[in-house]
Amino acid sequence: MFEELLDERMAWSADRLDVEFRELERSLRALEARRAANLVAAEARQVPAADGHRSTAAYVRAVTRQPAGPVVRRARFCRDYPAAGADLADGRVGIAQIDLLTRMANHPRIGVLCSEPLVARWLAHASDVSLREFTDDLAQWTMLLDHDGAWRDHLDDVARRTAAVRVVAGSVLVSAEGGDVLTAERLARILDRFTEGELQLDAATGDTSVRSNGQRRFDALVKIFDTANEHGDAPGDPVAACVNVTVDERTLHTALAADGLALPGGTVLDMGDLPRADAEALLAELVEQPGALSGRRCHTASGQPVHPRLVVQALLTGHIRRVVLDARQVPISFGTRQRLFTGAAAVAARLLTSTCEHPGCELPAHQCDVDHIEPAAEGGPTDQANAAIECSAHNRLKHQRRWRTARGPIRKLVTYRADGTAMLAVGERPPDPTDAQRDASARARLAGLVALRTGD
Repeated sequence: MFEELLDERMAWSADRLDVEFRELERSLRALEARRAANLVAAEARQVPAADGHRSTAAYVRAVTRQPAGPVVRRARFCRDYPAAGADLADGRVGIAQIDLLTRMANHPRIGVLCSEPLVARWLAHASDVSLREFTDDLAQWTMLLDHDGAWRDHLDDVARRTAAVRVVAGSVLVSAEGGDVLTAERLARILDRFTEGELQLDAATGDTSVRSNGQRRFDALVKIFDTANEHGDAPGDPVAACVNVTVDERTLHTALAADGLALPGGTVLDMGDLPRADAEALLAELVEQPGALSGRRCHTASGQPVHPRLVVQALLTGHIRRVVLDARQVPISFGTRQRLFTGAAAVAARLLTSTCEHPGCELPAHQCDVDHIEPAAEGGPTDQANAAIECSAHNRLKHQRRWRTARGPIRKLVTYRADGTAMLAVGERPPDPTDAQRDASARARLAGLVALRTGD
């Protein structure tokens, strides 16, 4: 049966395969909504008890032989927030997005703050951004709402930090966990730096296939240990491994005014927890101002949320580069005199996203190119409003296939094919046209009317 399906599809065109894949995804979402509704009804009618199952989860495990927890929680979330079930049934959001919202609603501390307007706002946001961006944004807001709990979790992670190097069955096993996100980012950057050095060594021999990337990373870690062992006590500058933290003005101001301040003795002054009134104010802002989702931020360059208290401590005692965004979410502007994004301009542009902005690509931003949305040859300025982060492959394809890009209202970069159609995910709403696009459309209609009149 599968071979017949495969043979049939091998004869299809690329367009037909794409249409089929999108329809199948919509069907899967609709089926999951039906399963959720069926499970809620079965739970209400006590169907699991008919076969002696003590819980709905036990019933699901018995029937499906699959993990039951996510299925049951997803169904109950759709029961409590029917808008989520409706969006899932219509294919506007995916199963993974529903599961993330389910986790927020079941959070032990902020779940009580969840409401239908809040869920509706997050559902609308889920249809506008990628899964990775949605995950990061939801984690950011969870941290802001669970200010006290997030800080306790951070302290617990720091307290349980541990590392080990062991010999297991004749091979090395290096493990480390705990600590804080800034330390994790710094270690990752150091490893990336040494891995790049190993890649350059392979390139110098003319054969980069002699080692896999995983092997180069292992050898880079060994070199890090050897270098530290040989030069750990030597004078000189430390390894340049600065962590970039992007934070908006409001979050930084709040952190400086009310969160952890490092004292001369190295201890931390705890100025109190985030009151419930502040949490409710954040929720009201989110519901009333959709742009707040992209306006509040405190994260590293790779998108990892950073607790504002940790930022304050790092500002006073650590080694980080902080970029404070203004109300327009723009840290630096370089005008039109500079044609290429280099130096600080490139660094600042990469701080606005953690990955390549082409749909589906997750190559880290620090490995990508910074390009103009409106080409420099057409007068496009070299500033943050006109900057796009794309990997070398997608940057080349954009020019080869005559793709165009434009920013949406929440800074999302939308890529348009040569025929003018937008590259959108299943269920994603088409972006509102920009002023420039409206002007171009109006000029095209006017030219068409003039041509018709001339023809008459």
